[in-house]
Amino acid sequence: SGIPLYLSTDSWIIRDVPPGSAGPRPQAPAARAAAAIDDADMLLSLADTALANTDYSEAYNDVTRALAIRQKKLGPAHPKTADAMRRLAMLYAHKNSVEAEGLYKRGLMTQANAVGPDHLDLIPTLTGLANLYQNMGGYSDAETVYARALYIQQKNLGPDHRDILPTLSGLATVCLNQHRL
Repeated sequence: SGIPLYLSTDSWIIRDVPPGSAGPRPQAPAARAAAAIDDADMLLSLADTALANTDYSEAYNDVTRALAIRQKKLGPAHPKTADAMRRLAMLYAHKNSVEAEGLYKRGLMTQANAVGPDHLDLIPTLTGLANLYQNMGGYSDAETVYARALYIQQKNLGPDHRDILPTLSGLATVCLNQHRL
């Protein structure tokens, strides 16, 4: 109960022995993988903070590192990898980069394979892709993607749920931009 704890900053391990002594037992591979996933989660949180401060360069660095960790430890087909891909696509979309569309589509395919084609987890990726198309002037593509998001939301939540409003608003904006409303 009175054992002092020491934080080893070079390896992020809390040790129950002072530095310079025999040291902690090596981590098992599963523990190292879990620690890497935690690092990826922390990097994504740091990216959120950087975005809030409009530090896009730092956010990009954090998201790309998190994506690399998730791809290596979880695989390219894991939903958490797809989420990191979506976040990177958002950063590319902010710069109106053509890479954003491919990232959104790859992330969407990965998510749909993991959770099913009509799952609510697809909505952030769908709306991100629709926003990208809209910002690039691809109103027909944006309308198609918003309509897919709306279908999924109505199927899962019902037609009158308040969470549908942002999607309806995006769809209405696309129609306004096409002079259809």
